[in-house]
Amino acid sequence: DHQRLLKLHGLHRIMAAMAEELKKRVEEESIDDREFLAEKVYPRLMPVLIELCQRVEHKENFDSLQAEKEGGERGAGFNPIRWLAEHLMRNRRSSIMADNQEYMESLQRDAEKIREKRERLEAVAREKRALEEEESRKQEDERNMAAENERRELEAKLKSQAEKEEEEWNKSVLSGVKSAAGVKYQDEALSLSESIHQLVSSTSFNSMEELRHTQETMLKEICAFLVKRTNASFVAVARLEDSDTLHYKVAADKKDVIVDHDEDGNEENVEHKEAPQPEITVRNLPPMDDDMAYVLRRGNGITFERVVDLNKGLCVTDVKFVEGMFFFDQKRQGTYLAVPIRSGKKVVGIISADTLDSLIEAELKDFEIPQFMSAAFILSAFMERSELLYRNQILKRRKESLTVMSKRANTLPDDMAQEIVSSIQEMLPACSCCVGVCNLTSQILVLSSSGPSWQGTCNGVVDETKEEHGLMMKAVASKLLVSSAVSC
Repeated sequence: DHQRLLKLHGLHRIMAAMAEELKKRVEEESIDDREFLAEKVYPRLMPVLIELCQRVEHKENFDSLQAEKEGGERGAGFNPIRWLAEHLMRNRRSSIMADNQEYMESLQRDAEKIREKRERLEAVAREKRALEEEESRKQEDERNMAAENERRELEAKLKSQAEKEEEEWNKSVLSGVKSAAGVKYQDEALSLSESIHQLVSSTSFNSMEELRHTQETMLKEICAFLVKRTNASFVAVARLEDSDTLHYKVAADKKDVIVDHDEDGNEENVEHKEAPQPEITVRNLPPMDDDMAYVLRRGNGITFERVVDLNKGLCVTDVKFVEGMFFFDQKRQGTYLAVPIRSGKKVVGIISADTLDSLIEAELKDFEIPQFMSAAFILSAFMERSELLYRNQILKRRKESLTVMSKRANTLPDDMAQEIVSSIQEMLPACSCCVGVCNLTSQILVLSSSGPSWQGTCNGVVDETKEEHGLMMKAVASKLLVSSAVSC
């Protein structure tokens, strides 16, 4: 009996430890697991464990009882684990607690309490999540509102700054036009400036085609204006392609109409009629690579020496008697006038005019130079203005694109670098540029590049021995650029 009690006591301690461990694990599990155990596991497992304890307690009679009930061999050894497994397998489809209604109800009450607790916790969690989501939405709305207000303030500031800059630019253009035109041609020059200003203001400059079309229209309007308002029979605008080559881009021709007299040549017998307006034609001249292009090279004539090099207007009263002046390899009679087109103090082209084809023997005079100078000033100012507006449009569009790219999770540094290089190339086609990042050894790893200066350096390291590369390294060394570098 003493040995049996010791074994029973040891079994009880083991079961108590198992129960304590099970309780500890159950408490660590979620509410859903505890509810599952109370509803599905305990009603079947706990009665079997009780019965197992009872059988161990009455071990002396266990073998005979087992043999009688289940047909087992008398005196066979008892294995509690095996018995538990076999008992659960035999009764897995039946209700073990059918004869213990009180205990079953107790388990159901426990399961109900756990379920109610779970529902309360879920309700609290839902309410907490709802409050957190509401707070998160409120904070997000506040951030969005702050960002929107900041964006609007920035837009208003930029708009105000742009309007101020435009107002100052308009004042400077107005002052320049008045200074170039003088008192005599001031009104006509202001009228031309207003016309060109309206043309530029009505253009969106969203593409290079729009920019070229607008600039071409400017050239045509200015040529038409000058050939109509002066005695010139031919007016053309030339661009200085290099230091020794002028390429004429657009020209305007005027064909005068001569009034017929009576047979006796007596003008008194002719009814007074309004003189017909001359016929004016504006045309694009052939491009530079065309054999028929209008090209003037240094050494031919006096335009380079007297207009481009001296940066001032020229008027020749009779070209036939000026040495070195030929028109299509011929000496012709007429007047010639040319003025420089300036960008700052640098000559970038000329406006030239002549009366070689005038049917009424009209002449250009020195006092008409200011009229042409004012037209050249207007042309230069609005050509630069249109290019600036075009670059601003590109910058705005590219900034929006970079902002969108920066918010994408799958955007790589190479993608951003390529977009930056592409933006610079679109704004400044002749520019060589490079985008790189500093590595741990203070070297610059080139992510994207364009132009001959950076050819073959993509995914490579900046070479300090090259001039452009050295400038980028100096910028990094002087902490002007810390983690990335852009060089043009």
